[in-house]
Amino acid sequence: MAFEVSSSMAYKPRYITVADNSLFHVTWQCHNKNWFLKWDWSKQLYYNLLVQYKEKYGLLFYAYHFMENHVHLAGKIGCLKDFSYFFRVVNNLFSRTLNKRLKRRGQAVMDRFLSSQIKDDRHMLAVLAYIDLNGVRSGRDRNPNETRWSSYHFYAYGKNDPLVVPVATYLGLGNTDIFRQQVYRQLVEMQRVLSSKDIKNCSV
Repeated sequence: MAFEVSSSMAYKPRYITVADNSLFHVTWQCHNKNWFLKWDWSKQLYYNLLVQYKEKYGLLFYAYHFMENHVHLAGKIGCLKDFSYFFRVVNNLFSRTLNKRLKRRGQAVMDRFLSSQIKDDRHMLAVLAYIDLNGVRSGRDRNPNETRWSSYHFYAYGKNDPLVVPVATYLGLGNTDIFRQQVYRQLVEMQRVLSSKDIKNCSV
């Protein structure tokens, strides 16, 4: 079972890449590439806001990964208008609370985020593995289970996570939780090996 995920997401109008009832992969960066997510409290703040507002705006989250200066989120949109409102509200509250804590002013989140549409559930499963390996690709982590702030523990070990609901393709990996978790760990490891080969084969 081979999956491919493109790591490049071009800046396109958001209505082209996502639509009502579509799957999505969102990435946003801290303003000026600051490391506003380097603390556990700031990651916890953003996580809590996602959990608090996801039902109000009709979003399902299948995966997430918080790095120190950017965020990956994947899931499903209900209404495109609510999708935009959701990120406007959550990111604004995050920025305001962060600024108050740090005694600063100005933006904390870049105005425009990258949003790419996922073709189907099978593609989404590949995106999950891609997101969970973000810390390893960056060199921060040796293994995907070294970070608390990703959906990897939910899929690979069955850890309860109020933010995440399983994507349908994941549930189709096996008949038991234990078997699905084992298959998912193998899938992530396969993606890790393929990514390592791509890096080694690059010439500068």
